Amino acid sequence: MKCLGLDQMLFHFYWKGNPRLAPRAVYASSLIQNEQSMDVIREGTRSSIPEIRVAAAAGLRNIKEHDASDFVDRLLQDDEVQVRKVTLNSILSGIDMADGVQPMLKSQS
Repeated sequence: MKCLGLDQMLFHFYWKGNPRLAPRAVYASSLIQNEQSMDVIREGTRSSIPEIRVAAAAGLRNIKEHDASDFVDRLLQDDEVQVRKVTLNSILSGIDMADGVQPMLKSQS
């Protein structure tokens, strides 16, 4: 039996669509920050399940600005107010980080 790495297991949980594990997998992927985990987050921002999009928004605080730039616009324009709220909170939590997502606020105005 092949042993899966953590990022591969998270990707598997996300794609299986388990409603309890998928949001956790999306957020945990933001902590790993490799190409496959960024794919999980990217897909999480496009999910039809609001809880998964909220998890992707919460994960923004863990992602460097250049990795998150394609996520932020989509999340800030989400139909669900909770997704937009968590996105803004994640951006604002990065205000002290020199390489965080906070500078994106300036580009949005």
